[in-house]
Amino acid sequence: MMMYPGIYIHIPFCFKKCSYCDFYSVGGNKELHSTFISSLLQEITEKSHVHAGKRFDTVYIGGGTPNVLSGDHISSIITHIKKSYSLLEDTEITLEINPEFVSEETLLHYKSMGINRFSVGCQSFTDSELRFLNRIHNSSKNHEILKLLRQNDVSNISCDLIVGLPNQSLQNIEYNFEQLLTYRPEHLSVYTLSIEKDTPLYRDVESGFLSSPDPEIVREIYLAAHRLLTSAGYHHYEVSNYCLPGFESRHNIKYWNDCDYLGFGPSAHSKSGNKRSWNSNDLQSYIKGNREVEEEILSDKEQIDEKIMLSLRTSRGLDVSELTHGGRKMNSQAILDDINREGGNTLIIMDDNKIKITPHGWVVLDTIIEKLSEIMVG
Repeated sequence: MMMYPGIYIHIPFCFKKCSYCDFYSVGGNKELHSTFISSLLQEITEKSHVHAGKRFDTVYIGGGTPNVLSGDHISSIITHIKKSYSLLEDTEITLEINPEFVSEETLLHYKSMGINRFSVGCQSFTDSELRFLNRIHNSSKNHEILKLLRQNDVSNISCDLIVGLPNQSLQNIEYNFEQLLTYRPEHLSVYTLSIEKDTPLYRDVESGFLSSPDPEIVREIYLAAHRLLTSAGYHHYEVSNYCLPGFESRHNIKYWNDCDYLGFGPSAHSKSGNKRSWNSNDLQSYIKGNREVEEEILSDKEQIDEKIMLSLRTSRGLDVSELTHGGRKMNSQAILDDINREGGNTLIIMDDNKIKITPHGWVVLDTIIEKLSEIMVG
């Protein structure tokens, strides 16, 4: 099947920085928004000359918080993308939105631009958890936005939920999913809370003010979430992602299938073949025109490492027949025995010559990837 490249646009503004988030974002007034948009449109134009002739089938506007921008600013971005690049007729256009600031008028404006997929940062339906995460919205806003989307015939909704918070119980998890599944969103991204360096949450843990979540409890919560969603008819197609049949995130699949993509905005990444490049994560530098500041060419070993990592993140698994070690094929059974023995559980299985991760394995995926890389690449 033909895989077209995708377009990602990073909006570097937030209403308020969440305690766990390490994505690049800043505050900013409307004047700074306008200055950023001018630079963004300029970058879109500049790169269009390099990528002339290519066709794209996804546009993903993320952040930050894209709906901190005015509807007119979002419209100018989409209009300029459509003018500068060749998009397929059925292009998936996703906009990330915070539930706090979306009215029916704004939503209808978004739809008129051609936005056909909305990714809602719900994170939790429990107000105390939302306060802990430093979110600006409460649970009632989650209900409001999801009702609004359904009432206005939006048929491709993705929701983010964070699990594994300190002191979170299985009852909390069941309640959150019960509330969310009332709206039966087509797609769900379920993330276990990650303590990322240089975030307020990381500093709280380092200072001893907050304890890290108990790994065993996080494992039980993750497995409970998996059981809830799969029993509700959702397909677990990537370590953190579930969908109803046919509603995989077409854009994010490009990352996991090692396809090409084009990024715009501060800190945005691009990929073309074995070349990676990324923009400065400094807004003022970006506005001044100092945009694409780093690039790398992946070695053969790095490409194999990446193939292992990306393939194992997905339900399709890793085809071991495509990999060799020292010119010889690997012993699949030996790999299975080694990983599962060390994990004390069935973490991986072999299915049609592909290594696939079990639900217990998803919880320790990073460790499995590291181990397999050592075995298969050396």
